[in-house]
Amino acid sequence: LSEAKRAEAKFKWGQFLNQQFSVDTLQQDAWLFRQRSDDGKLPEQSVAAIHTLAETETIAKLATGIKRFSLPDEFNPIRIFQSVSQGEGSFAKSAAWELIQISLNRRQYPQAAEQLQSYLTRFADRDEWKRNLLDNILQPRLSFDSVPTQLAGQPAKLSLLFRNATQVDFTARRVDMEKILQDTKTYYRNFRPQQANNGFGKMANEPVPNLTSPASLFDENKIDAYLLEQVAEWNQPLEPRPNHWDRRVQVETPLLQAGLYLVEGAVGTKAQPNAQRVRILVSIEDTALVQKPLGDDQWLLVGSDAASGQAIAGANIEMFGFGWDHSQNNNGGRPKMITENFAARTDVDGMAKVKVKQGLQWFSVLRTKQGRRALLGFQPFWNYGLNSPSHAELKAFGVSDRPIYRPGETIKAKFWLGFATYGDE
Repeated sequence: LSEAKRAEAKFKWGQFLNQQFSVDTLQQDAWLFRQRSDDGKLPEQSVAAIHTLAETETIAKLATGIKRFSLPDEFNPIRIFQSVSQGEGSFAKSAAWELIQISLNRRQYPQAAEQLQSYLTRFADRDEWKRNLLDNILQPRLSFDSVPTQLAGQPAKLSLLFRNATQVDFTARRVDMEKILQDTKTYYRNFRPQQANNGFGKMANEPVPNLTSPASLFDENKIDAYLLEQVAEWNQPLEPRPNHWDRRVQVETPLLQAGLYLVEGAVGTKAQPNAQRVRILVSIEDTALVQKPLGDDQWLLVGSDAASGQAIAGANIEMFGFGWDHSQNNNGGRPKMITENFAARTDVDGMAKVKVKQGLQWFSVLRTKQGRRALLGFQPFWNYGLNSPSHAELKAFGVSDRPIYRPGETIKAKFWLGFATYGDE
């Protein structure tokens, strides 16, 4: 065989062995890696201790179960990839990349970083995503976990996942929900299907956001038209784990008042090219608005205090709906966007009945003079009618002299047929 064919054969043999004996075979048993101690340390003496593996060892799922064992060099994919990577050509580069992936999958990030730096230098690889991968291993990184809506009057809490960071700086700005609601109504009132650009808020190709969590408006720094004043700024010291591993901590914010906030976390400085900023929307509520369909094109809306459940009387509830009018007599036979907008007021029990048009999607906003606000995002309304069920059903019962008959035999059977009624029916 030529050197190129020899390298190809060894590389494919290494790939096959890696599929059979690598830690990737544990993917179906991911629950093993959730068993950690309270201090966040990974277990040292278990099948989940993949970060402790030597180059001659592996942990794999075999037919006899999950085992930790040593591999002889001729069946060790690491040794085979190392041998191929020392050569020249495309398979040497591919083998070097496989070694990086093995280290990453074993959570041996310092070793993976060294291998990746050597790979980028040796092969003069200019792929930006590979350089970003190296930065993601070595540089401070943050991400927020999603959090549920939280109750006003107590500090809102966030969940932060980080690595390599010793401090994170936070800022919080209030989101202008009234402007988002107004732009939503303007969008549907002015919508024309024949127009090529119907972007939300006069922004090209921007879709209408989810009103209860309009995160899509804040994916880019340029979309800050819906932010109000900064209401808080604080920082939190962090203790990173060794070996570039992730750690999750809870962050207590100074946010107490009801509203929707954009919280931004930052590590590094503007002078550092690897500085990172992450964002999350935090919803804090002091008022709840719920709805219940009543039939006859009606909804029952109820406003109450989010903590005590006390009814909120005299609140204004704005209703806005949109949908398509498919009447052939409109707009030259093309469907036309129609909207409806009206308001109702809650009674002493915090309730209001509204009559809404079928086929439209509606959002509801409760507001009070004291500044309370609660929102229900777009809800479709379809009235299928309420049918009073009848409990008088026709029932039939039958018996026969045998369970099965041959062709030509006489069937002897008796049936009872009648209505099963309940009450006065």
